[in-house]
Amino acid sequence: MAALALPSGAMADTHLLEGYRAIELPKIDLSSQTPFALADDFLSLVGATVGDSKISLIVEQTAQGYVFDFKLREYLDDSLAGENYRVIVQQHGARYYVSDAGVQYLCARGKNTTTPQAEYCP
Repeated sequence: MAALALPSGAMADTHLLEGYRAIELPKIDLSSQTPFALADDFLSLVGATVGDSKISLIVEQTAQGYVFDFKLREYLDDSLAGENYRVIVQQHGARYYVSDAGVQYLCARGKNTTTPQAEYCP
């Protein structure tokens, strides 16, 4: 299975990750015939926290590709109520690759329990 990756020299849509904690992606070679990324690769990043939580997905098309917003809620955790993941997918020729990814946390306790944030929850 291919890993999520950012091609060397690729232009990133980092402004689309404003308010998110960046997820570091490994570099890949755009000339490779190996798949750039599979949906299972990203879901494996969040799979450990999903469990019985509620998941929603919003997909938006941009000039360079797509933005996928995953919202996970109803965590059975005393400090974390949910997470938002944003995955930015860009086109390179006839193929697509994950150029950026980020996460926001929805805290279950503390000063901010209503707005997702890039900082870890207390």
